[in-house]
Amino acid sequence: MSTNSRYGKVDINMIKKITNRLGWKIVSVIAAFFLWLLVVNYDDPIITRPPFNNVTVVKLNASAITTQNKAIEYLEGETVDVTVRGKRSIVNRLSTSDIRAYVDLSKVSITGAIDIEIDVPDGIQIVKKSPGDMKIALENIISVQKEVQYYFDGEPSESYVALDPVITPSIIQITGPESQVNLVSSVVVPINIKGVNKDITLFATPQALDKDKKVVSTITTNVDRVQVSVPIIKKKVVPIIFEQVDDVAPGYRLTEVKISVNDVSIMGKEEVLKGIDSIIINSIYLAGQTEDITVQVSLEELLEPNEITILNEEKIATITLIIDKLEEKKISVDADDISMKNIPKGYRATISSSTPITLTVKGTKSDLNKVSIVSLNPYISLNGLVEGINDVKLNFTLSTNVQMVTAPSSIKVDMIKEE
Repeated sequence: MSTNSRYGKVDINMIKKITNRLGWKIVSVIAAFFLWLLVVNYDDPIITRPPFNNVTVVKLNASAITTQNKAIEYLEGETVDVTVRGKRSIVNRLSTSDIRAYVDLSKVSITGAIDIEIDVPDGIQIVKKSPGDMKIALENIISVQKEVQYYFDGEPSESYVALDPVITPSIIQITGPESQVNLVSSVVVPINIKGVNKDITLFATPQALDKDKKVVSTITTNVDRVQVSVPIIKKKVVPIIFEQVDDVAPGYRLTEVKISVNDVSIMGKEEVLKGIDSIIINSIYLAGQTEDITVQVSLEELLEPNEITILNEEKIATITLIIDKLEEKKISVDADDISMKNIPKGYRATISSSTPITLTVKGTKSDLNKVSIVSLNPYISLNGLVEGINDVKLNFTLSTNVQMVTAPSSIKVDMIKEE
């Protein structure tokens, strides 16, 4: 009984000791806790780091859209800026690679927005992300057939020409977003023919080009390369020549030939080209003509069919034949107008007749207008003459377009020996 009393007294004493100044004890505990927090935060405080900029946003489940023949155009949110908060010791060790940003494209809203989700290490809080959503636009993917065109890069060797190539396949399928496919104005392949002098076969990659000849990069084709075969053939430049086969009416002359095409480039087998030096036009008949003639001639008809091809775009030559009437003109020549050449040493010479000599020349009006005493340059050569009266040939200088109709065959010259 006394023992129990003793224990009861002990319990009461302990309670008194514990509860003695209880308020101060509680205050002390709280103060100690805050002091601990102060020390901890002083050594490793909570901080907010400047944002990690341009964190790449990973795109998940894109097949949920593309398998429906839809193309995705990313309008906004392919990168995101992320601001985080945490203990300085952790935050300071963070790098962009520790932050994972992603979107689930299968969760796209009807407005084309998908929430950008961010994963960060433990102990890190996300304060801000900008932008918060990725924005996309969806477009139908279509396919169309396009003929493969070409352009030559460079020139073949001199005296050779490249013909139209054979492209296999000549039609290919292009695929892409509808708006991009609609931009494609042509599908072309570049063909390098620089310096070639024989047929070539090569493979080339088709390029989808817009109207400004820029590549539409979002387009795919059903073939990566096409086969191109280019015939390379010999060429030659030859003149066009008019050949007169008959005469115009009497009293008239063909004075000029005008041809609209002076020469042409032709191509064909080398052995055939060797035998062609010109293209001759001799199919225009002039018999009895008194007026100008204009005729159009097909140059291709003047060549061997299936042997030679004309490269010029202009394959029709226009021939204009100028026909002028011939006229006559009389010219009076005095003795003083006649030059004496080769007078023998020890002699002097005089023309016996003082009467002017009358000449008659024939030609077109324009040619006759150029004829004068000066242009005729009348002269006699006295070489080998003897003393006394001599018959001497009277010479003139005539242009090829002027004809002498009447003129004395000779004149009398008196050779006098000097004493």
